[in-house]
Amino acid sequence: MKKALILSSAILAFSATAQETFTYELGAAHLDAEGVKAYIAAGSYYFSEVDTSQGPLAEAVFLDRSNTLDFAFTRVEADGVSGGVNAVAVGGTYQFADNGLFITANAVQVNGSDDGSFGLGLGYYISGDWTVSVDTAFDEDVEYTGLALSTKKLLTLGGDRFLNLEATINVPDEGDDSYAVAADYYFNRKVSVGLDYIWADSFSDGGTVANVNWFFTPTTALFVEYSDDSVSDAISIGINSRF
Repeated sequence: MKKALILSSAILAFSATAQETFTYELGAAHLDAEGVKAYIAAGSYYFSEVDTSQGPLAEAVFLDRSNTLDFAFTRVEADGVSGGVNAVAVGGTYQFADNGLFITANAVQVNGSDDGSFGLGLGYYISGDWTVSVDTAFDEDVEYTGLALSTKKLLTLGGDRFLNLEATINVPDEGDDSYAVAADYYFNRKVSVGLDYIWADSFSDGGTVANVNWFFTPTTALFVEYSDDSVSDAISIGINSRF
């Protein structure tokens, strides 16, 4: 799900002029929680220019049905863990433009060890602003570890206002199922506030994630995210840029 782990990115270009297409996206984020700090750098390449004129700037890739190649590097430093942990993730999305289907794939490797995971997914655009998808997960031995069923719908409210709704059911091969719902309200094409809620055994024992995203230029955005659950709270701050 969209805010589950921040795959976003470090950034070098600020533009004050209008830009309606882009082919690269880069960014960086920092997460600070009790006893844990994480640093993330990520990037995406789009095989054709992404049109940003169809709706909220943050939803351009979703609305344009873009084919992507994604990369992310994460470093986690935790109390009691010597040297920290590094992870590298690569992934991509391919759209079958004629029928609304799309496939996804990803792989994560931790510290150059044998620890890793893989994922494959299949999705479908019910309409230009509504998708359903199923994602499967496998461990480093390519043994099945679970799947996730998701849907995403972007509602147009008029006057450059939008509402994004998402829901996910995670069904692991072992352990309890978990659920997540999310909503993002766009005051205009550049600014949104969002709220996610994630739970497993009991709805009342779930965790909340609140976020703000602001494109302060047509190509560069800042975001802040705060999460709170029964274990600890965390805050993330990041920036991403397109060109």
